Amino acid sequence: MLALGLALLAPAPALAQATPDTATLEEGMRLYQGLNSCELCHLFNGSGFQHNMLFGPVPAGGPSLVKSTMTRDEMIEMVSCGKLTAGSIMPKYRGDAWTRERPCWGKLAADIPADEMPLHGERLLSGRQIEAVVDYVRAAYQGTGMGRAWCMRYFPTSPKACDTLIEGAAAPAAPAATPGTVVRPGAPAPFQLPAVPK
Repeated sequence: MLALGLALLAPAPALAQATPDTATLEEGMRLYQGLNSCELCHLFNGSGFQHNMLFGPVPAGGPSLVKSTMTRDEMIEMVSCGKLTAGSIMPKYRGDAWTRERPCWGKLAADIPADEMPLHGERLLSGRQIEAVVDYVRAAYQGTGMGRAWCMRYFPTSPKACDTLIEGAAAPAAPAATPGTVVRPGAPAPFQLPAVPK
């Protein structure tokens, strides 16, 4: 009897995170590249960038998902709840974020100043959809960068585009500097999509 009681008090073994299936990853990719998409700020290959396109003096854009060290749970929290700081804007994609039903970062909307509340993304996502996007990001980008197989899935109608888009492909020649232009050593060439093969 004592052995049974001790067995019940022992911590349960941690359940391993199930590997997402192909359908989940494909759904995550479609959501990543859809309207009001992750691609807008994190780019098609997850490398991220900063810009001032939509929000005046606050830099919009997003960090590199390739270099991210966030865990799956941390990414789910970020996409669900968003984050607004002086340096970046991440929209919240859960309609019930910051409520008693779905607290964020351990807080409710009433716990933070109104001017620190992240904006809603134009298209809200369900918890399952957010998990699919996060699983796609972790599979296609995090730690490795977009490989050829994922690039070809991302651009199925133009697979030859992946020859120049993915890391490790021959880099396009830097454009010649025009008179009066200062080119910083090591500065990347402006991003251009390659011509679609016929």
